[in-house]
Amino acid sequence: MELKTLEERRQEFDPQPIRVDKVNIGFLSPMNPVSTSESHKR
Repeated sequence: MELKTLEERRQEFDPQPIRVDKVNIGFLSPMNPVSTSESHKR
């Protein structure tokens, strides 16, 4: 559901959705791999 909304909003090319998309991706993308990497290293 979230993916569809993001895709639909991306098509609209709005300033608000783009900002949310960037924030969501930046928060989930780097946080997910970093958390797993740190957990495995520790």
